[in-house]
Amino acid sequence: MKCKVFLTSTVYSDTLSVLNSSHFEVHMRKDDEPVLTEEDLIRIAGEYDALVCNISNKITSKVITAATKLKFISNIAVGHDNIDLDAARKKNIIIATTPGTLHRSVAEYAIGLLLMASRKVSTHQYQQKTEGYPNWAPTYNTGLEISNKEIGIIGLGQIGKEIGRMLHFGFNSKIYYLKNKSVPKTDYKITPLDKNQFFSRMKFIIIACPLTEKTKNLIDDNELNSIQNDSVIVNIARGKIINQKALLKYKNKFRGIGLDVTDPDPLPLGHQILDDPNFFITPHIASATDEARGEMIKRALKNVYNYMHLEDSNDVNIIN
Repeated sequence: MKCKVFLTSTVYSDTLSVLNSSHFEVHMRKDDEPVLTEEDLIRIAGEYDALVCNISNKITSKVITAATKLKFISNIAVGHDNIDLDAARKKNIIIATTPGTLHRSVAEYAIGLLLMASRKVSTHQYQQKTEGYPNWAPTYNTGLEISNKEIGIIGLGQIGKEIGRMLHFGFNSKIYYLKNKSVPKTDYKITPLDKNQFFSRMKFIIIACPLTEKTKNLIDDNELNSIQNDSVIVNIARGKIINQKALLKYKNKFRGIGLDVTDPDPLPLGHQILDDPNFFITPHIASATDEARGEMIKRALKNVYNYMHLEDSNDVNIIN
């Protein structure tokens, strides 16, 4: 009997060859079709053996509970906070992700966002589009250079390490990180700082850690209050790591704020942050390159192939 696989989004046609086998029956939602609702996902969980989804698909406990047939979920992402892991564990549904596929793309974007925020591009663009730009003046609305500066990274996993590497070797930056239990190994010098030192000393901060119960609202009123005036903060991790209401309260402390992730993610039209020139906002696109997305999709499909066909869990990125 063939394994029925459902893909929640259109993927590059060449990646589908991974499941080009008599063992699989593949159905794919086209991106111009209606967005999948929870009811749609509940139906899919009852009809398909494997699901290939992404961070926009909320695989809730209701979806998992209805999974009379579903055995395997492959998430086209490094994270997995869109899936109820506890519910999946109770139903013995295997969850896999796609690590090692996007660190270079996201690191490049994080540095691009750091540059945009440091140079107040959002403010200049807002004025150009809405008010008309004033006469040029040598000290008007200037930004900051990042070369030869101290830069603090929260989360030195694969992405954080790559960000540090690019900044160290490309911009001669001195890399600091928020100290935790693990000691990262890098091919460049890194310096740990405890929480108080980190937020009071770092004028450039990049958030690259996963969202967990410990990192939710990691940056709140206390941390924002201790950050120096004229600082720059960038988040390419998850929106809920920063308390967004507190960030709005302290926004005028910052020279620049660059967010690729928000809470909610993406922000709805009309949200006050979108019309605020202090914020440089993008809709969770740090991994949006042909190279990274192609590798993510291939890895997600290979997870399905290896586990459902070969029954080989050694080459599947299982997280539960």
